[in-house]
Amino acid sequence: MHVRTCAALYIHANTLYNRLERIDKLIGPGWKDSSRNLDLQLAMRLNRLISTIVQHHDGR
Repeated sequence: MHVRTCAALYIHANTLYNRLERIDKLIGPGWKDSSRNLDLQLAMRLNRLISTIVQHHDGR
């Protein structure tokens, strides 16, 4: 599975594992749980939406 992921991201397997470890350190190991995963997806989408609204409001 990681081979396809690395190929899709154009990165080495070690880079993938390092990034996954960093995610664990930043937001905790529970990010893989389905309920936590949904929370994180919603938070990222809301962040993107708010950024778009702010940029539009500021005329950027």
